[in-house]
Amino acid sequence: KPVKTSLLLEVFLYFGGLYDAVWWIAQLALFVFKGLNLPYPTNNFTTEFVLLWLYLPIDPVRLFLSSKGNKTETNSPLVLAIILSLPLIALHVFYMLYQTYVLRFELIINAASLFFICIQDLISFVKVPSFAASR
Repeated sequence: KPVKTSLLLEVFLYFGGLYDAVWWIAQLALFVFKGLNLPYPTNNFTTEFVLLWLYLPIDPVRLFLSSKGNKTETNSPLVLAIILSLPLIALHVFYMLYQTYVLRFELIINAASLFFICIQDLISFVKVPSFAASR
């Protein structure tokens, strides 16, 4: 039986996971900076800060499921990982466009993170039919 797993997906998952950790730390540092130096409305700061913490439980699970689905050539973990990426995509779009203060650096780091998530989802989406055909 030919191997249908994707090395490219694993590479993007690995480096995307590393980048996500760097993104989260940078975003936290930016919130500290903005909270101390900008006239932030309290409700807005609290909401935006809490949204950052919601990223933590979702992303590692998404990365794990993507990798598991790829390595085991199983569709359900890949589909679930794609579904879990939707709130993360929404979060990055929010941080790029709708938060109270958007710094240029935030546009760049969020765009890069969106790139990783979208590429991972695209590769996963392409692999789902090939994994289904092998069952």
